[in-house]
Amino acid sequence: MPFIGQAPKSTFAAAIDNASITTSNIDAATITLFKEKKANATSGATCTNNLAVASSFEHTATQNFTANFTNVPGTNTTSWTLEVNNDGTAHTVTWQVAGADSMQWAEGQVPPPSTGTDVYSFIAIAGEVYGSLAVRNAS
Repeated sequence: MPFIGQAPKSTFAAAIDNASITTSNIDAATITLFKEKKANATSGATCTNNLAVASSFEHTATQNFTANFTNVPGTNTTSWTLEVNNDGTAHTVTWQVAGADSMQWAEGQVPPPSTGTDVYSFIAIAGEVYGSLAVRNAS
């Protein structure tokens, strides 16, 4: 919302109906409305999550796996989510971010997985990637 006396820099109106989007007057914005689902079949599998394709990812975990995020902007701020559906076993996730040295976690500790559904939230700010466990063992 602009301050009093200021005109808005851009306006956005979207209507999603049968997968159609109408927009009006968006300045330098990219909107990604896709969810990518993956199933990792073997232990040690790497599931690549391309941020140029989606901003929400879902994995069905039947074994330990590596979650690799690609196309993370180096200068802009972006965020995304990963839903991990475990099969009753707490499968270990190894985290990788292409182009970044590491993923930063609160107090330097990766949250342990649950045996159910875990939802992770990520934000990249100027090339630094921060992760957090948003929901643990959802049912």
